[in-house]
Amino acid sequence: RIQTQSRFRFSELFAQDRTRNEVVVTFLALLEMIRMKQLRALQPTPFEEIEICVAEAMDPDSAENDEEETAHQDPPLTPEGS
Repeated sequence: RIQTQSRFRFSELFAQDRTRNEVVVTFLALLEMIRMKQLRALQPTPFEEIEICVAEAMDPDSAENDEEETAHQDPPLTPEGS
């Protein structure tokens, strides 16, 4: 789907009948591509449909908002006793 569309809804990935293995593999691949910043997951408001887009296809305003959100995240947790 990524090769044919630069933006799609999360639910569209699982709209067709899929086996459990296909769903799990697709979801893990999606998470990995988001982690590698190849894809972006956007959800404007709680409970709204999640949109997935190719990172290059994002508009500059969305990228700026994501950078601001990242800057305000809590620092990573460290193991106790460190």
